[in-house]
Amino acid sequence: MWKKFKLVATIVVFIGSVSLYPMGRVIIQNDRDAIRAMGAQMSHMRHLLEIYSLIGSGVSYKNPKKRLEVMIWDYEKTIEVIKKRYKNDKFIQNSLKKAQKAWIPLKKEFEEVLGDDKPNQEMIRKDAIFIHNNIRGVIKEMEAIKNHLVKISKNRDNEILNAAIEVAASARRLSAHYMMKMWRLPDPTIEKHWNKGAEIFKKSLETLEKSKFMKNPKFAKELAKAKKAYKYILTIYSFKGKYMPVAIQDKANIAYKAGMNMVKIILNDTKK
Repeated sequence: MWKKFKLVATIVVFIGSVSLYPMGRVIIQNDRDAIRAMGAQMSHMRHLLEIYSLIGSGVSYKNPKKRLEVMIWDYEKTIEVIKKRYKNDKFIQNSLKKAQKAWIPLKKEFEEVLGDDKPNQEMIRKDAIFIHNNIRGVIKEMEAIKNHLVKISKNRDNEILNAAIEVAASARRLSAHYMMKMWRLPDPTIEKHWNKGAEIFKKSLETLEKSKFMKNPKFAKELAKAKKAYKYILTIYSFKGKYMPVAIQDKANIAYKAGMNMVKIILNDTKK
């Protein structure tokens, strides 16, 4: 009972910084909510990798173990709600099955580090490479469901919507790969994935800047936040031999929130 209480308390404390659901409840009432949720989970999967890397490298900023616990809950609760809401949609149900198959071994690795007060650092490094190589399986299905929902909801601004989602996802991608580089993880693909993420982030910002939504002051403000965070992240990454994980986390979180706020503005415009 006490353990359950602690988990609920953790969710209330931390969920605001990592989830769409400030009170620890997943609320999906329509396709727009579901699109936002899938976009968020694309980002959250990368955030899980980031947090895991922080634990492995010994960074204790904002209690990464507690955040990892909350993120696992957030993902599984979101999938549970999506599965129930779209129980008659064969495409979504099939994607959820594929995502679950990819998720089970990943969750096992996350839970092992949560349950060990003094985890073996070498084992964590090996597991981090496994997670990095396999987490894409879940992200791929979240993206497939997101694209399917955009299609059936007949959104008029697909390219702009995807750009906003990518701003959020790319911020998490860059932060995760920064932590892996700082940790000196022996994975030769880290630099390649960083460069890809930076390019997607840049192009997404350019797409949003050219969009009709720039007429909306709130949208323009969120885009400005994302652009500033992007430049800051690139600057920090350029420092040789000097790592600033806390600054990267904070800027990535700003860009993530800005991206998801822009998603909300775009989707709200669609229903008019």
